[in-house]
Amino acid sequence: MSSTLFPKAIILVRPGAGSYVDGEWTPATDTESTILGSVQPVTSREVEADEGGRISLGSVRIYTDADLKVSSIDGSTAGDKIHWQGRIYEVISEAINDNGLIPHQKYYANYRGLIS
Repeated sequence: MSSTLFPKAIILVRPGAGSYVDGEWTPATDTESTILGSVQPVTSREVEADEGGRISLGSVRIYTDADLKVSSIDGSTAGDKIHWQGRIYEVISEAINDNGLIPHQKYYANYRGLIS
């Protein structure tokens, strides 16, 4: 994918997978990297239903050729988070667009708080 289509650098925070050490849960540290993409606000026409059990204070679309981790519906698995305009958004769903013309992924992410 050409970086001219998705020219903006986006900070990506991938949650680490914890493990049990001597019978105790040990959380892993998150890893931070940069991807190229385009982040745009979601319009009211795109919002059909909110996530069950979570409050959405805002949603964005992310267009990229990077593979992002999507959170599970029940909340047991956290998705990747991006930093955009001073806010944190968690990836909640994806739509792969592989029509042969411009293959890319479109992700939806919900607001999770301010970057501290």
